[in-house]
Amino acid sequence: MQAGKLDQRIVVKTASVTSQNTYGEVVVTVTTVGTFWASIGFVTGREPFMAGQRFAEAKYKIKLRRQPNVTLQRAQSVEWNGQTLDVLDIQGPGTRQPDWLIIARDHVE
Repeated sequence: MQAGKLDQRIVVKTASVTSQNTYGEVVVTVTTVGTFWASIGFVTGREPFMAGQRFAEAKYKIKLRRQPNVTLQRAQSVEWNGQTLDVLDIQGPGTRQPDWLIIARDHVE
């Protein structure tokens, strides 16, 4: 992959349950895995109608260079241009491919 195509800055984050507070609520801590240069493309989009409300859903293809000592997982999220994207799939980790390909979608709470 040419360096000039990696023109978007992304931050990969991991959320983990660390404890419970005095009310028994789960306390989640978010840690940054790393900040990377990436290429981001739009894959699909739709507007499903659920529970009487319409909402937009989009999927993205994110390409980035393999990083030494970095582990990417499906439970992580990507922050890009003020958006949070949920990682759906990762292609490349555990192989000798020089690039990683992440399939992500808009974060839905």
